[in-house]
Amino acid sequence: MTLDTGLRADPPYAALVAMSGYLPESDDLSTVLDAAKGQPLLIIHGVADDVLAIGIGRRAKQVLEAAGLALDYREFPMAHEVSGESLEAVAAFLRQQLLFA
Repeated sequence: MTLDTGLRADPPYAALVAMSGYLPESDDLSTVLDAAKGQPLLIIHGVADDVLAIGIGRRAKQVLEAAGLALDYREFPMAHEVSGESLEAVAAFLRQQLLFA
């Protein structure tokens, strides 16, 4: 949901965090991504995710970077869950983004 609705937000959010997310590749995706180039974005994905396989996260990273978005992409040794380590990464990202917002 974050990658679909968050990247379309106008005005943009201060920062977006997608945890084990999916990037729908709709017909208007290139237009959406072009407008979202300045959007701070963190993607967290578990390498053992049995709900949304790691390839889905890696595909989102590939598509977003190819479109020119600067994102922070992190993989963690976890399933479809929130680990302490991944939560620490989210907190650090948000602190960094909100200090400069």
